[in-house]
Amino acid sequence: MSFIQKILPVFLFTVSLAILGFALFSISEPEDNAIAASSLPPRVTEEDHALGPQDAPVTIIEYSDFQCPYCAQLEPVLNEIMQDYPNQIKLVYRHFPLEGIHPLATPSAIASEAAGKQGKFWEMHDLLFANQDTLDIGSFTSFAKLLQLDMSRFNSDSKNQSLMNRVKGGISEAKILNLSSTPTLFINDKKVVGAQSKELIESVISKEIEKMAKQR
Repeated sequence: MSFIQKILPVFLFTVSLAILGFALFSISEPEDNAIAASSLPPRVTEEDHALGPQDAPVTIIEYSDFQCPYCAQLEPVLNEIMQDYPNQIKLVYRHFPLEGIHPLATPSAIASEAAGKQGKFWEMHDLLFANQDTLDIGSFTSFAKLLQLDMSRFNSDSKNQSLMNRVKGGISEAKILNLSSTPTLFINDKKVVGAQSKELIESVISKEIEKMAKQR
């Protein structure tokens, strides 16, 4: 066996670990690097899917991917925060499917938009995350039936190019904002990257509530 043949498996293994490490780092950053001020925070529009009062002092815009495990990890944290601050936070969901590594992320986003056409965006959102580990192409129909949607309309809307354009628009906006990973939150003008702890996110929220109170 030649020298190259001996070291080739070790070399390939080392390269694989390096690639995996880079991928994980790009998806979720440690808390020390999680918070940054944003000079270009996104704006909320009437087309956004939002929970909470319209005049809330704090707006959280979430760029997320239904097939991203870190996004699923963050969902219960956000749910708890929304319960703890019912009158002070508006939560907005934006699509940022990482198509290169999550093949069902875009179809999932389209399914959520099709459900949204019948007023069930958040219900589909919850089902997609709750069943992330078992998602397949047939899941969307099953979830639509579970939500008692008009299936003819759901299937028609799922093929509507306008929904694809909406999802692609989220991707384009994320790129303009120089986002490279999910989940990414904008808490007013503060960017928080990764599936961070409730304590860290609440620390940002508290400072924003205090700042907004002083401005009123």
